[in-house]
Amino acid sequence: MAYGVILRIIPQTQIAQAVLINLFSSPELKACVDDPSHAAGEIIRLARTKALAARPVPNNDDTKRLRPVVDMNDTVEKVVFDLSFCQGYTPDAIAEKLHLSRTNVMKSIYVYFKDLRSS
Repeated sequence: MAYGVILRIIPQTQIAQAVLINLFSSPELKACVDDPSHAAGEIIRLARTKALAARPVPNNDDTKRLRPVVDMNDTVEKVVFDLSFCQGYTPDAIAEKLHLSRTNVMKSIYVYFKDLRSS
């Protein structure tokens, strides 16, 4: 699961594999494993954090603005999920830019996960 999260953020396999190795050799992982009831969630959170930190930064100033790449078939839930988990924006920033309430942003993420599990 951790590698899948990393690949969604960093599609280059060489960099993603390096981040995965970094994840499992990091001292932060020991803290995640100490509480086995929440270990999987903590590992995923740590993988996301490390992937966002290792992601190549574009040079163009236009890319600093929130510009989701939207396919006509994408749902609001998918766009919100991509902005949050793949591009690293906070729920508040997504809510502001997409003109949604923070509650609707969180519901969209929940619905996306629920649909993802059932498919």
